[in-house]
Amino acid sequence: MQHFDYFMLRVARSEQPDRLEGQLERLGSGEKLNFESGEQLLGLVAQWQPTSISGRRFP
Repeated sequence: MQHFDYFMLRVARSEQPDRLEGQLERLGSGEKLNFESGEQLLGLVAQWQPTSISGRRFP
């Protein structure tokens, strides 16, 4: 069975077109983390462990 996590992504606008920074929030958990690059954003998503709707972590 495939599992999905849902995130809210807030991106700060910058004068530099190649700059990406903002905040990533995992919906349903209240967890929020800031990122300062696209690589860091990808790393944040990859490091989060899957959770169920109730917030319990899957094995």
